[in-house]
Amino acid sequence: MQGYVDAGGKILRYPERLAQWKQGRDLYPGNVELDLSDRCNRKCRGCHFAYHHGERDLSPELALSAWHQMRGLGVCAVVITGGGEPTMNPDFEGIVRAFAAQRVGRLPRLGLYTNATRFSEFSSTLWNCFDWVYCSLEDPPREIVEANPETVFGRGRLLDATNCGPKQLAQYVAEWEVSPAHYLQFRPLIEPGTSTIWIHNLLNDLCVWHEYKLPDGRYLDTSRQKFLDYLDSAQGNRGYSTCRACRFIGVIGADGEVWQCVNRRGITSLGNLNSESLHTIWRNAPYSFPVDDDCRIMCRGHALNVTLEQRVFGSVRHGEFF
Repeated sequence: MQGYVDAGGKILRYPERLAQWKQGRDLYPGNVELDLSDRCNRKCRGCHFAYHHGERDLSPELALSAWHQMRGLGVCAVVITGGGEPTMNPDFEGIVRAFAAQRVGRLPRLGLYTNATRFSEFSSTLWNCFDWVYCSLEDPPREIVEANPETVFGRGRLLDATNCGPKQLAQYVAEWEVSPAHYLQFRPLIEPGTSTIWIHNLLNDLCVWHEYKLPDGRYLDTSRQKFLDYLDSAQGNRGYSTCRACRFIGVIGADGEVWQCVNRRGITSLGNLNSESLHTIWRNAPYSFPVDDDCRIMCRGHALNVTLEQRVFGSVRHGEFF
């Protein structure tokens, strides 16, 4: 399952993209998050995107146009997600099936981030359109486990113990054990401005579950490094001052707006697909930008930025990859 969890190392599998980046040539994102909806049916504590919840849904026409453009630009993976819950889009199933029907050799790869509360409203065959389905667990997680048969987790079955606190580890493990999910990942509860002392205590508890495996071979990832990264980020010690991950990842919003960073939805717009092509928008996008107050703690590009800083701009230089 390393392919799902190695957020910082994935870029090293694509030396040709690093070469394009080094040479300043046109480089389109390898991974794009596509927001099908800004609406959400939950109010989860610590939600990163609560500020962006609204009433917008991406139209099927614009979704298909974006899909064709991404395919044409060589995007490797499209993750259906949102400033809200993507399954709230009334055309969710039709859009997903249209995407799947137009892939060649299952490319681009297709993933889904969801709170998994609406699975029963769709045909069970729909989930086989995805290469992975990433289900975020929030209190109470039992509803996700009990309501959904194995098929809803598609080809890659993942559970994400989102916003995990010190009292929840054993609870999440118990839920995962009776679920059909291959893999469970812990992530810290991120509440900027609050004390992080609890993380120090939690680190010891995480060691208890390190490399925990079930008889059927499934395992969980304690993601201890994420908690350490959170401590560093909360203290202003990200390890880099320039965001370079922005060139490799992108976001298309539910209104066609394009952003260069998944955690700056609604903040730094590059253009809109209703008036410009993705090709034009991305050619004019900056190759990097300084980390500032708009950069959220533990952004999606953090692990990639660390890799680029340490392996490309640090002691290991470009030549090792080309």
